[in-house]
Amino acid sequence: MTGPLLLLVVGGAIVGRLLPAHDRMMPIADWMMRLSICSLLFLLGADTGRNDTVFSSLNTVGVESIAIAVGGIVGCGPFAILLQRALKL
Repeated sequence: MTGPLLLLVVGGAIVGRLLPAHDRMMPIADWMMRLSICSLLFLLGADTGRNDTVFSSLNTVGVESIAIAVGGIVGCGPFAILLQRALKL
């Protein structure tokens, strides 16, 4: 399953690099990308909702997810400051 998906991504990147970018195509590409991401998120949520194991352990997974998110946010702040100083922006 990963092989065909990887080929599609690489093929799309090559085609996107070879074709010239037209300003009138950008809103269409943006709309298609947003639609694709929303569809994938919806399908992921539907799959998660059907899985009894994941749904029953949502309390534990939710607390761990919040801890990971907070840790990521807290860690990104100092790193961004250090990177800004290193690049002298």
